[in-house]
Amino acid sequence: WQVPYGDDEKNYNISVDATSPLNTSKTISNSTNLDVVWLDMTIDPVIPDIGVTSTVNISKEVTVTGSVKYSDDMDNESLVYGADVLCNILDISEGLDTNHTTTVNDNFKYSCIFSNLNHTGNYKVTISATHEIDSRDVTGYTDQIFKIIYIAPQTDSGSGTTSPPSTSSPPITSPDNTTDTILTTDNLDIRYNKTLIIQQGATEYIEITVTNKRNETLHNLNLTLDGVSWSDWYDFQNADITELAPNASATFMINLNIPETTEISDYTISAKFNANETDLDETVSFTIQVSFSDTNKIAGLEELEVTKSLLYEYNTRITSLLANISDQSIFQRYLGALNGTVIGTAKDKIFEAKKLIADSKELLDAGKTQEALTLKEQANSILSDVEMMISDEESKIVTVSNILLKVMFVSIFFSVIIIVLVYMLMPPKTKAEYRPKGDFFNQKIKKKRTTLHSFSLKNHTGDKEDNNTQDNNPTGRTKIYQLHERFKSHLKTDN
Repeated sequence: WQVPYGDDEKNYNISVDATSPLNTSKTISNSTNLDVVWLDMTIDPVIPDIGVTSTVNISKEVTVTGSVKYSDDMDNESLVYGADVLCNILDISEGLDTNHTTTVNDNFKYSCIFSNLNHTGNYKVTISATHEIDSRDVTGYTDQIFKIIYIAPQTDSGSGTTSPPSTSSPPITSPDNTTDTILTTDNLDIRYNKTLIIQQGATEYIEITVTNKRNETLHNLNLTLDGVSWSDWYDFQNADITELAPNASATFMINLNIPETTEISDYTISAKFNANETDLDETVSFTIQVSFSDTNKIAGLEELEVTKSLLYEYNTRITSLLANISDQSIFQRYLGALNGTVIGTAKDKIFEAKKLIADSKELLDAGKTQEALTLKEQANSILSDVEMMISDEESKIVTVSNILLKVMFVSIFFSVIIIVLVYMLMPPKTKAEYRPKGDFFNQKIKKKRTTLHSFSLKNHTGDKEDNNTQDNNPTGRTKIYQLHERFKSHLKTDN
């Protein structure tokens, strides 16, 4: 038989009834009182959550103090001196723990110091004590979770000073998480975080604490998650509570492992509570906001810088268009006039996109990933509109330039045709007036004639040589010449 650990469970009456199989009408009963005693541990004051304005070179120290109490009669507690105290701190996100030992001092206080807490996340402190009372070792423990969270520096516009970190109930991984929410029903008080911001690739613990408000003990109280298809993301440290007495509390621990490649989005999850008592059916919903991991955050910042660089390119193109507006020719105005209103609107949109990119970067630095992505998408949408507007105006300049270029080539072509036709239709006398004149052309013509004369003499010499060497078999002009001479000789003979 397990005795639950709680302040309201300190004594029990155990009864045993025995019935003989030989005489079922006879029952023998006996009973005894069982007193369950322990040391009542306190953490006083409660460990506050720690806010940091930078995630670089964190080194925090936490001092945990409290007292140890004991009661013989279950009612009147007294402080204990000299108890052995074990202090343990568990880095939940890293899974590492550290132990310190101490004792309760003369002032009935213990003190534990945990130093070099070097990153944001959840830490669980457990204080346990052992003390010999009436030759019995009596023990007890208590625990508390606190967080180190990043808080973006905020400047008060009135005073110009930076507001200190809030010590109210903080988020699990980011100051953007809501504080603990308590849902009260006829059956349970359910305490949970309504919104959780968790990085890609991170491991976090979710706590949901329930208190039994019924006047009866709940049996096999269990928790299930609905609305999630990623069962490999989580596992339960304790998915059910065997018994939960009236006004007693229990905490369900859910271990979340977010994959590095998880899409940046909000995931709504329903936590459903049931017990053997069939009329108990309670549900709460909470949202997990998956944010960039540190690596992906750097990539996101780099992407914002790339987008920001596009703004300078657009500004340069707009400056060029504005110059073209003031200098556009009559052809530009007639064939495709530039629209100054459109260019002005594009310039205003660039200014709007620039502000959105700056705001997105600030939100990303502050861990507000979803809001940062929303602004970035808005900026990209605006820049797409700007690209379209600028491209339309630039295309007008290109179109007019192409038209003028074609007109120029057509004009040159027809001009040449007309000149040739006019020259061909001129009278010979008029053509002579347009023939090339001057020493340069005369020298060229003279040189050409000399070349032709030399070629003619060469051919004539070649003809004579051919007559001497080819009389027996003349060809070409030589043969014609010989036939002509024979014809003349024939005519003389006839005369």
